[in-house]
Amino acid sequence: MGSFFGHGETRKPQSPKRASKSLDELVPPPSREVEDRNRPMTAPEVDLKGKLPAGAADRLAEVLEAGGRAILANPEEEEVRWFAVHEDHIEEIGRSPVADYDNRLALLESCRGGGITLRDARYRIEAFKSFNEFGDRLVLQFFEEGRFTSDEAIERRQENIRLVNRLKPATSLTARNERDIARAIANNPRTRSFIDILLEEGVLTRDEIDQVPAGADFELRLLQTHIFPRKVAALALAHYLGVDYIDVEAATFSKEAARLLEKDWELERQVVPFARDGDELRVAMADPTDAGLLEELSQLTGCRIRPYCSAAQDIVGMIHKAHKRDD
Repeated sequence: MGSFFGHGETRKPQSPKRASKSLDELVPPPSREVEDRNRPMTAPEVDLKGKLPAGAADRLAEVLEAGGRAILANPEEEEVRWFAVHEDHIEEIGRSPVADYDNRLALLESCRGGGITLRDARYRIEAFKSFNEFGDRLVLQFFEEGRFTSDEAIERRQENIRLVNRLKPATSLTARNERDIARAIANNPRTRSFIDILLEEGVLTRDEIDQVPAGADFELRLLQTHIFPRKVAALALAHYLGVDYIDVEAATFSKEAARLLEKDWELERQVVPFARDGDELRVAMADPTDAGLLEELSQLTGCRIRPYCSAAQDIVGMIHKAHKRDD
């Protein structure tokens, strides 16, 4: 998948910001420039040249022609993923380095309230920010001039907030998760392919799989090309590997078991003990076939390890909860 908003060096994520805001805070106030809120919105022309990489404006036009309601920028640990928000789904349209993110936000937000011409139509730009565990998420919206009044734009912004929250692209795999899953598949050849599992469980259709050209690193490119809910991908990996799956968010969880290991060690290795029964320690892992890590777990805890496959983001979330200081 080609990059949508440029290239550059990545940087470490900043400290997590606040998880949510109220609806009133997220919805921008009506523009004071619009005196009659029952008339279609208009806006002064803004120039996106120099604000977006070459070809980005054409990509935006394609999204709008396909019925896209907004563009969502979702930052992760290593990169920013850009999505087109539709009424019933989110489509990933590109990725860019995290290091460029703040500059892109400033450039895009400087266009707020302005109008742009894309092919044969003119659009007014509106934007709002939402939040996830890694930082700000920008939603850039386009209102075709002549179709929306100021009041209708406010309603549409509220609809888009609900859509973004419901469709939740943050629950999809991160770049690191995609690589980890692909590595686990490559290191553990099975009689049935990972593709067979995805087809049998209805995760993807044959047509969706055939859209990815055959070749090296096929599973990785397949994961990168589609939006995989993290629990679905972890369950499919568990079935492929022939190991047990655990949803640590829903399972009975022991803080005492999780605290057998240091928090930073667990975060780095994406592993968390969630239950202990005598000398058996049940452990959720992003890759339950990592023999070296299993041996290290046994030595550190003095327990017999029973590994379970789980989604990496869920593991990270439970590590933070388990090590949170008790009140």
